[in-house]
Amino acid sequence: NTEDLVPNEEALVMMTRDGYIKRTEPDTFKVQARGGKGIIGLTTKEEDSVLFMFTTLTHNDILFFTTKGRVFQLKAYEIPQASRIAKGTPIVNFLQLTGGEQVTSILPLDKISSSRYLFFATEKGLVKKVDVSAFSNVRRSGLIAIKIKEDDKLIWAKPTSGSDHIQLVTAMGQAIRFKETDVRDMGRNAAGVNGVKLHKNDRLIGIGIAKTDKKRIKKYQ
Repeated sequence: NTEDLVPNEEALVMMTRDGYIKRTEPDTFKVQARGGKGIIGLTTKEEDSVLFMFTTLTHNDILFFTTKGRVFQLKAYEIPQASRIAKGTPIVNFLQLTGGEQVTSILPLDKISSSRYLFFATEKGLVKKVDVSAFSNVRRSGLIAIKIKEDDKLIWAKPTSGSDHIQLVTAMGQAIRFKETDVRDMGRNAAGVNGVKLHKNDRLIGIGIAKTDKKRIKKYQ
């Protein structure tokens, strides 16, 4: 098969906010001294910017989570290799996205293999955690990761250990922190539960996974 013809080597993957993605060789970027000014890593349109950047191996699987709560999977080598200054290829060329659907989280499977759950959070403050094993075999056409309402969007997908603390922050300056164990694990088709009660016109803008030492957590509770 195709994989047998592709060497399993390290690759650097970049994707922009507007959905352009590319794969390059990590040694494209040489080490510079402290006073170095850096080099262009990707050419973007005026209002675009790099949103995701990570290293993986070309044979590894990568999960793509979208605003509509779906997840897709690609092999790293399926992302076209491009030069350092190339802007990349639109992600819609590889994923069966519907109108207005955007990729909001990317997770290489090798980076989350030691995690127990994936923790999801939506713009409207819904949260949900699903066992990582539920995403070990994703169809080409995608799978549902979380059931999303018409006026909501899946924004974050984060790996957790099962005993972490979750922090949520809203646009109006509200914040909450709770134990991951307060949220029971669910199936992929579930809609999740309220992680934070939002005021009118407020929305979730950030999520953090706190892996604080257990003794320190107990001290400050």
